[in-house]
Amino acid sequence: WCVPARGARPAPGSGPLGPLLGHTRAGVLRATRTGCSTLEAARLLGVTHPAVSQHLNVLRKAGLVTTVRRGGRSFHVATAEGRALLAAEDPAPA
Repeated sequence: WCVPARGARPAPGSGPLGPLLGHTRAGVLRATRTGCSTLEAARLLGVTHPAVSQHLNVLRKAGLVTTVRRGGRSFHVATAEGRALLAAEDPAPA
């Protein structure tokens, strides 16, 4: 499920959101653009599952990510606010 969107930069060290949010947290937010599980985000970013969980908790409290739990699994998706922040980082060409 966790597939980088066209033009997305999920790598933790890239993009202007890194200095603002922290590079790994920005990468987690980018991963939720198209939705992903905690484990998928951890694999995509090359960090531990607990680290991704902590970043998701912060992003969720900030209103940038929402989490749906089904059958013991959690699926994370960027909220409208999270997507707006991502869009501001990588605006589409006019």
